[in-house]
Order: sequence, then structure tokens, then C-alpha cells
Amino acid sequence: MAVDDVQYTPQGQRITKIRTLLFQINAQIDESISLLMDFTDLTRSQWFIINAVHPDYGDGKPRTIPQIARARGLTRQAVSKSVEQLIEKGWLRLADNPDHKKSKLVELTNFGKYAADVSVNRQKRRANMWGESIPIEDLDKVVDVMETLLKRHDPEMIKSVCTPLGLTFDVLKKMHDEVNVR
Repeated sequence: MAVDDVQYTPQGQRITKIRTLLFQINAQIDESISLLMDFTDLTRSQWFIINAVHPDYGDGKPRTIPQIARARGLTRQAVSKSVEQLIEKGWLRLADNPDHKKSKLVELTNFGKYAADVSVNRQKRRANMWGESIPIEDLDKVVDVMETLLKRHDPEMIKSVCTPLGLTFDVLKKMHDEVNVR
């Protein structure tokens, strides 16, 4: 069975280039996150939770675990585990929620706020240096395009493109083996 020869549209080529660049930029961001957090004993996923309740990365209001999970695209279980670990380390605490008796609010402790501020200030310096030679209008265009792409993300559409024939790795392997046997 031959593979369909699908051609990129010009937009599809650019989207693919953006995706490739995002992978490369993400690797650089991961490296800088490690350097920014080198004085802490936090994991990247724990730092992700800290950012969810830090004033510089949102409105600074305490959030419930489900709210953090939705905002970060994570499961409640993963957020709950990280929150528990961060409470044990003294970075976070749970507070009563006036809107919901069972769902507590996650907030930074005084230590958590202080330590996060140190790292956030490092991040601000890095972001300022990284963007200093790029015109603000160009950065605004990048933000607009990325926000549009995020809005257009549709898991159902992706499934319809990726699994029209029930394609799985096993089926793909079998198709490949049949072609190469001939």
C-alpha cells in the first residue's frame, strides 16, 4: 500500500516551520528554566504550578486545583500531586474558598512568593535581553498568530486527520512490512 502524496499549501509549510521553531525555542526555554530555578529544589512541573498562582503570570488571585488544571491543560490529579509536594516544601498553602467549601484555594506562602519573585526577576532580565533587538510590532504579530493558532486547535479535527482509517502504530508497521516484503 502506497502512502498518499499530500502536498503542503504555502500556509501549511509555514505552520510546519513554526512548529519546528517552537520545538527549538521550547528546548531553549527548558534550558533557561533549569538555570532560572537552579537555586530551588523544584521540578519543572512544580514550577508550572507556582506560575499559575504567581501575580506576574496571571491576575495573582489564588486558584483552586481544578482551575489550575484547566488553565494549564493538566489533569487535576497531576496538579493535586504537585500542590501537595509544594505545600510540604513550604511554597504553597491551601486557604478556605468562600465560593466552595470543599475546593480550597491554592496560594503562595510568604516564602513561596519571595523565592518565586527571585526567579521571576531572573526571567524578566532574560526576557528583556532576548527581545531587546526585536521591534515590539513584530513581537505583537507573533503573539497574535500564536493566539489564533491556539484558538484554532481542535482535538476532534486532529483525530479526523490522523485516524481516518483507524491507523495505529501496529497497522502502520504491518502496512510498511507488506510493502517492503514485495
